[in-house]
Amino acid sequence: MKIPNFFSRYGIIIAGVAIVILAGLSGNLKGRADAKAAGVSANNSRHRPVLEPERESSAGSSRPGYDAIRKRLNLIWQESPDPTYDFEMLAEMERLLGKMTSAEIAEFLRSIPPGFERRAPYFQMGREIVCWWTLKDGPAALAYLGSQPDVEGSMGRILTTQTFMLWAADQPEAALTWLRSGDLTKKQRESSENLLLNATITMVETDPERAFQQLAYLAPDKVADYLGIWAGCVGENPEMRQKLLDRAAATGRPEDLARVRNSMVAKWATMEPDAALAYVDSLQVTDLERQNLDMSLAAATARKDPKAALDTWLERNASATVIPDELNKIVGAWMMPGPDAAAQWLDGLPAGVQRDAIYSGSIRALTGFDQYSKAAELANHIESPEYRAKALQTLDKQWSLSQPDAAVTWKAGLSPEDQAVLQEK
Repeated sequence: MKIPNFFSRYGIIIAGVAIVILAGLSGNLKGRADAKAAGVSANNSRHRPVLEPERESSAGSSRPGYDAIRKRLNLIWQESPDPTYDFEMLAEMERLLGKMTSAEIAEFLRSIPPGFERRAPYFQMGREIVCWWTLKDGPAALAYLGSQPDVEGSMGRILTTQTFMLWAADQPEAALTWLRSGDLTKKQRESSENLLLNATITMVETDPERAFQQLAYLAPDKVADYLGIWAGCVGENPEMRQKLLDRAAATGRPEDLARVRNSMVAKWATMEPDAALAYVDSLQVTDLERQNLDMSLAAATARKDPKAALDTWLERNASATVIPDELNKIVGAWMMPGPDAAAQWLDGLPAGVQRDAIYSGSIRALTGFDQYSKAAELANHIESPEYRAKALQTLDKQWSLSQPDAAVTWKAGLSPEDQAVLQEK
């Protein structure tokens, strides 16, 4: 098990908040993984460290050699110019940890100043130790993490999740047995479903049959959640696509199949947009389902070419009278590097209900970039009374908060009808 490779590939999903892939936490390990793959740290680049058998005793830290190992660990970390990318130092660290018992690793971690999870340089050092400790003694490492007070930014929860993912990828039976043993702290029990979700995200690629077996432990309404998330991870894999679709269809709930299809298409389109589009066209689905699938395609392809993605969706859905919120989110994301290109695209839209909906939905994004005059111009071109009212009210609220004097001047120039709309809110 190569820890750097593992964390550079898999992020973390924290359920219960917004679903967030926390790639940033492990991104600093990617360079280490690349260097290991190139053989920079030859002694440890291809295999997990050989860990010595447990030698627990009442002697604890008095075991001959422990103090020397502890001092060496501290020394090499403190003297390294850049611990994150010092591959030879990390290789030696792995060797030293392999010589320590589980109790000694716990004792060493307790010697690190409190709150190591969020204090440099102790965060990196502590995480490295916990990760390798997990491969040696998963229950002990997780028990240690469970005994630590929660820290800012849910870092303790994130580190626990990372650790369990690593353990489940390397020793799935042991990790899953522990998860269902009841030998968890209160906080770990509360997040056990999230731990299982993240573990299965790795399993669905490395051991898909085992991942599917975990669905039996879920409430029926949770199965679609897992299938949808898995589809968003491995949707480009033909074999897995069919397995996920078959399992979603077997629930008997059409909405489950629709969700898995949307997630699958979104992932597939990032790799093979033409093939994903052809798949969507081959389906016998309702107009609304096709619009949603087209939106998944657009959201995926917009990362490279937002204009083309938006134009394609509008062309394929020319008769749609409702514009999904996701389309307006694409417009807003397009504005982030600078609003000019997106604003120019908005100017070129043909008049009609679709343009009215997009103009109304773009007001918040424009005001977020201080484009109040442009937002007022778009609002003035909206013909639909419903969309016009929504646009004017949104603009009034945002402009009045940011630039109250300018907002008063703008409102004074509105028609009596538009002024009455603002009075209704």
